[in-house]
Amino acid sequence: MPVNAIKLAVGLTEAHQIALLNSITHPVAASPQERQHLLEGIDLLRASRVEIDGQNLSFAIFFDRFIDAVYTDEFIALTLASKLIRADGHKLKTRTIEEIRARFIQEQWLRSDMPATRFLIAFCLYWWNALAVGYIFEMEVFQDLQSSGLFFQAHDLRKRSERYSSADLTVSEWRGDIKSSTYFFFTARTSVLSHDFYVTRYYDTLKSQYHWFVILRSDIWNEIDGDTQPMTFPNWPANFFTPVTFDFHGIIWVAVSYQIWKTKMLAHQNQENEDEC
Repeated sequence: MPVNAIKLAVGLTEAHQIALLNSITHPVAASPQERQHLLEGIDLLRASRVEIDGQNLSFAIFFDRFIDAVYTDEFIALTLASKLIRADGHKLKTRTIEEIRARFIQEQWLRSDMPATRFLIAFCLYWWNALAVGYIFEMEVFQDLQSSGLFFQAHDLRKRSERYSSADLTVSEWRGDIKSSTYFFFTARTSVLSHDFYVTRYYDTLKSQYHWFVILRSDIWNEIDGDTQPMTFPNWPANFFTPVTFDFHGIIWVAVSYQIWKTKMLAHQNQENEDEC
């Protein structure tokens, strides 16, 4: 079932194409500018078209049908069954990437006589890597929240219908989303933040480690604590031990360390239980 034709979306510049092609062998962009070009290019590729087996599909539908629907269920099931979610999840992610590469060659989805097919594999590898990293982080968060004793309700990642639910989890009455990086602020589709809070992380290059933190609406933070210091977005501080406020599209948000947020939420839930008694 080889690819018969590719039609790239209008607006894909040379800078976008270079970043996309580099991402095939180096998933993490070398510079912020290249990362921006990669994100813009990926957004543009969603509407690009691929002709295969007599069908004309968008790149997004191709990925959903031939990659996501084939590999994700097993990946999530095997990762959830592991006691070492992060380590084993990343091993499974890498193994699956190699399987996807091999399938592109076997099925002739990547063709040397059709250079534009390189953008199809770049799109699919980018999204598989992004989804897998996101699911691993989500599973880590759920595991940690469960062990902490915080009451929450989460969607079931094992069910495809729930993976795309409107919220990843609910804590008290607040709806949350889990993001494996802060790049969601800069995608073309992020004009407003529709959830009450976001569990996310940033990479500290000096310490070579991730820091987990939570972004939540200022009125929610006022209800569970209230103290903050101002910050100019997106200049994330070295740590979030002191909660900071920032403006995003005219709305004030609070960023606080994950551990402090978890402690405050536990106290908030305990107080709610006492008030009900």
